[in-house]
Amino acid sequence: MASGLAVEVDPIASYPDSEPSTVSSDDDVSSTLHEASADEDADSTKASAVIKRQLRARFSAQKAGGTFATSGVCPDAVNPYLHVRGIGTVGLPLSERDAKAVIEVSHQAPYGKGGETIVDTAVRRTFELNSDEFDIRNAAWPGFLNGVLKKVSDGLGVVGGPAAIDARPYKMLLYEEGAMFKAHKDSEKEDRMFGTLVICLPSKHEGGAVRVKHGGETKILRTDKTSEFDTSFLAWYAHLINANHLKFSGTALIYARYADVNHAVETVTEGYRFVITYNLVYTSSGSIQSASTLGDETMKLRNILAFWMTSFKRSDPDCPKILAYMLAHKYTDANLKFELLKGKDQHTARSLLEACPKEDFCVYMANLLRSLCGGCEEYDDDDMHPIDEVYEDELTLTKVVDLNGAILAGGLQFKEDDIVQKSPFARDPDDEEYTGFTGNEGVSTTHFFRNSVVLILPRLFRVDFLFEAAKRNRDDIKSLIEHLLKEFETERTPARKEELSRLCDLVIDTNKARMDVNNSQVCRPWWEDHRPFSDEALGMVVNASIQLQRIETFQGAIAIVEKKLPMWAYKDIGRGLHIVQFPPEIQEGIQAALLRLTYLHERHLALRSILSGIKSVPMGDTKSVDLPAVEQWAEHSTEQALESTEATGKEDAEALVEIIEIYGTGQLSLKALAFAKKNIPNTAFGIGFAATLLKAGHEGKIDKEAVSDTFRHLLSDLIVSFTLENGVLEEFSNKRQMIGRGLYSKPHDPRPHVRIEGETIAYVLGQCVALGLNKELEELFERLEEDFTKANSVTLETIACPFLHKFLDIKLPPILTDRVRRFVQSVLTSYVRGYVQMEPARPRNWSRGRKGCGCSDCGRLDQFLIDPQREIGEFAMAEKRRNHLSHRLSDYSGKSDEFDLSTIRAGSPHTLVVRKTERGWRRTHADWSTRCQKVSRQIEGLGEQRLKKVLGTDGDQVYQDFFQLRMVRLAPSVKGKGAQKSVVKGARALATDVIDLT
Repeated sequence: MASGLAVEVDPIASYPDSEPSTVSSDDDVSSTLHEASADEDADSTKASAVIKRQLRARFSAQKAGGTFATSGVCPDAVNPYLHVRGIGTVGLPLSERDAKAVIEVSHQAPYGKGGETIVDTAVRRTFELNSDEFDIRNAAWPGFLNGVLKKVSDGLGVVGGPAAIDARPYKMLLYEEGAMFKAHKDSEKEDRMFGTLVICLPSKHEGGAVRVKHGGETKILRTDKTSEFDTSFLAWYAHLINANHLKFSGTALIYARYADVNHAVETVTEGYRFVITYNLVYTSSGSIQSASTLGDETMKLRNILAFWMTSFKRSDPDCPKILAYMLAHKYTDANLKFELLKGKDQHTARSLLEACPKEDFCVYMANLLRSLCGGCEEYDDDDMHPIDEVYEDELTLTKVVDLNGAILAGGLQFKEDDIVQKSPFARDPDDEEYTGFTGNEGVSTTHFFRNSVVLILPRLFRVDFLFEAAKRNRDDIKSLIEHLLKEFETERTPARKEELSRLCDLVIDTNKARMDVNNSQVCRPWWEDHRPFSDEALGMVVNASIQLQRIETFQGAIAIVEKKLPMWAYKDIGRGLHIVQFPPEIQEGIQAALLRLTYLHERHLALRSILSGIKSVPMGDTKSVDLPAVEQWAEHSTEQALESTEATGKEDAEALVEIIEIYGTGQLSLKALAFAKKNIPNTAFGIGFAATLLKAGHEGKIDKEAVSDTFRHLLSDLIVSFTLENGVLEEFSNKRQMIGRGLYSKPHDPRPHVRIEGETIAYVLGQCVALGLNKELEELFERLEEDFTKANSVTLETIACPFLHKFLDIKLPPILTDRVRRFVQSVLTSYVRGYVQMEPARPRNWSRGRKGCGCSDCGRLDQFLIDPQREIGEFAMAEKRRNHLSHRLSDYSGKSDEFDLSTIRAGSPHTLVVRKTERGWRRTHADWSTRCQKVSRQIEGLGEQRLKKVLGTDGDQVYQDFFQLRMVRLAPSVKGKGAQKSVVKGARALATDVIDLT
């Protein structure tokens, strides 16, 4: 064909093996698809060019959007200040009292049947007031209502917007528990009425959703989720009997005749649904979006999508896998959701939402960023700097969301060829980053173009598209799995199952590959992310595999868990057993996951979560799993846990006591006690188990006599091994460590944070008192006195005061009075001396500690540092040697608490001047003062009177000694006045240029 000739092209006919469209043909649609403008380039017949051209034509011709029903929450709602005849002001949110008052003055609402008006609570059960029986007295209400009408006109596709319509009060309705209205059609209640508006006022309720139907489509408009404090609106087209009145002089009007729109109000199951209804009336000439118009738009769009799908399935190399259509408005990441789209953007998204699912396409939204970097002229101006030469041109989907705003992906590279609009960036940039002159690199600037877009893609491609993004951002994979899993649970079709299965396989295969790379210890570039997807993501794959009934995928996901499944995954497994039942393959997979749990409380919680998940599924929803069989398996797994897990602290102790409570005094209980005896040397566990077991006995959960016997039996072992040393256990790092350029070590296994609680120790001592175990009590006193004396400051801070608070509440027999006095004094003394410590004495002279490394220069430095008379030292030497000395005197950040460092620039070599200071002592003393204030407050918090009572006859004096911390305060004669300042004299002092080397 000769170049430059304008031809008529049939893009579909150019593919002889194309599949017929699933949408019935329409002359207008067909002619649109066959058009080709004379100004299209040589590629105009390619699938990509055809599809983009037809989408441009379709969206540019779109005058309005809308559907037959719409709803939303009103964040800017105002209080209407309702005044009801016979009641007065009705407050919001609606109270039980006001609701009953409204019912008292209301009447049962009737409904129309033919020419009759009938009251029948089997069809309609609600109370109503006519518009003349209530008033809205807030002057701000009309303004709020205008805002609602804007949303309604956009949602229903009213051309002319809110200025063309009016909302006229009709009824106030109150739905109590059990109220409903069966399916019916709203009839015209006044001239030019085309629809109904409902304002749902703040009144907490459950149920009461409005189910609206038209043309085989159903919309469910809910208000209960936000009903307690929010105002919401619902609107739908009425059933118009006569639409001739919608024709105005001089204007041909497409009237809104949704002849089969009907709706029902579902039963209110709790609370009160409180609404005001309005008749929507058209007030001016123009057009209202009609059902036929919406249908035509959808069918034309579906024909384009059908042609696209035909090309995609044929693997046409020119067929796009994804297209972006730029919206008219720009939206922040927070506002990127369907319900917040404005004007035509919502019409565009709505038409896609109507057409795409029927042709197996997906619609998402995204924010698109183009970064254009290049050289430019150097000048200072507020205007944009034109780019002379392009260095880099990047297009990125910074955030991809579904229509509800749920994040699916981010940071995904995009191609300009996949944008529907022609020359999409033929405009001024939104922003720039001008670097100015930077030496050898010259002058450059980066222009930024920001747009919000809707993404259209065949459903067959979306898993690959979104997974590619998730590989770049590991957190996105969880959102993606959750998104596809929800879709599958809602629509259990082969297509949804295939998508979710493919995603699970991609996650598992990617993790296997990345784990192989990490285990190989091969050097790789630092910028490449080869970390596997998280165990949380694998937990979601485990859940999905159960929903899919793919046992091999279930086992495969568990096999590549790096550390352990998240605990919530076990409850999901329990729920899913109703689907896959409990075959040996599932048991093996769960057992493999359990074996990764090192500690008893983890294993126990996982087993209980599985059982809880099973019981959370309502009976009759699915085929029921054999619960007794699972419970028997869980008991056996608990026995295995008692033989193979570790105990660290209170969590394991509580889990062990719960096991005894559940399984009674049988064989499993004996194994539980053996586990306790084995782990008693761990004081955090031992003291926690003793306290938890005793409490269970007091609460009647375990036989009290058996508990007392067990406590006595284990107490001697607990006393022998008792120590506060494992009172605080630092958590091991679970981060990968860089062991070389581009190499990372495997993470350490994290251990739980273990802490002995002072209150728990005091509780056990109290039980010794209650049981008359005076010998054991004395042994515990001695161990505690010894351990508090040796304890570090962290242990003292976390244990001592909480212990004393609880201990002082114990009712003690007179025989223990003297021993308890000595014990409390000992603990307080250890706390004050060990945590607060002695007051730091002010240096009496200029002697400081050595800092040198042993070299000759450091030898000179150390001689100066230990000299009690010299405040200032001078070291004339080359820069490298001066820097060495300054580094010896500074911390890792280059700063020093003890010395001022400066340089005399006169002469050669320059001279490092070191001046000793008291900053280190001042900082240390300030920290000491802070600890003093804290401990004084804690001692006061123990209760002055009860502490004095315990401290005995000299209680007043001893209390003051502790409260004022006299034992750690220096006597005035010892505090010192500090070293005498030196004076630098002579010309060298005048030549000093003070430069901080740090």
